[in-house]
Amino acid sequence: MDDILPGMLENKSKVFYPMGKDSELDHKLLEWINHIRKQSRSGVSAPGELVSLEHVVHEMRLFKSPEELKLMRRAAEISARAHVRAMQFCKPGLHEYQIEAELLHEFVNSGLRAVAYPSIVAGGKNACVLHYTDNTDKLHKGDLLLIDAGVECDHYAADITRTFPVSGKFSEPQALLYQLVLDAQSAALA
Repeated sequence: MDDILPGMLENKSKVFYPMGKDSELDHKLLEWINHIRKQSRSGVSAPGELVSLEHVVHEMRLFKSPEELKLMRRAAEISARAHVRAMQFCKPGLHEYQIEAELLHEFVNSGLRAVAYPSIVAGGKNACVLHYTDNTDKLHKGDLLLIDAGVECDHYAADITRTFPVSGKFSEPQALLYQLVLDAQSAALA
């Protein structure tokens, strides 16, 4: 970087940069700019303005083109199908990784190979572990299974989280809790 970047900064008026994200890189950038300034007698100019990159990226995140929306919808549709597949396949006695394999099967079978993030397939008490990704335990009758998984489509990621009973039927306390969460979500959306 020390050999290439200073030359790329020469005779540029602005540098768009994620300021404050990496103090070491911040320091390097200022060193490079100061080095260029020292060469001003030879006709080389240094950037006079550092512009925060965040607002540019923020605008890009807010507004999507029709093509971007299409990619996002494809990622969401395939991820939703994968969750349904996992629910249909799930039963007591299987392991969390077998459910994860069903998710991956749907992703790959649909032509997408990149997961959006490491899938969480957490049965029973594992669902209470933040960012649990071991996905190794056996699933038991009476347990709930939490799945947080999504696929990536040309760098656009889907993110879906669902909780359902391993055996396919909620117990009465599970159903009450599920309904409570659903009601809270519906109220928030309203």
